[in-house]
Amino acid sequence: MRVKLFDRKLLEHFYGILSASSVLTSLLLIVIDIPSRYKLVISFFSVVILISIYIFLWCKANHLTSIEFLINDSPVEIVFGDIFTEDGLKVIAFNEFFDT
Repeated sequence: MRVKLFDRKLLEHFYGILSASSVLTSLLLIVIDIPSRYKLVISFFSVVILISIYIFLWCKANHLTSIEFLINDSPVEIVFGDIFTEDGLKVIAFNEFFDT
């Protein structure tokens, strides 16, 4: 499964992390005064950390092999792989009508 670099859901997840970190940083910087000579270095490391977080999320999304969620209070797990090597019940969708 390949996730594009600028996938919409990936960006939404990253924007959530970005907004939380920017709020915490803003609250912290209200209290702490940073000397002018360190501002450029701290800004550079902040950008590097955010880019690293985005790349980590992108790699994690590309290596995802299963996902679990609820549909009407019923747990559903979607797994990438061979369905016949798994234990338990299997659901195989089919159409009983001959459609053309």
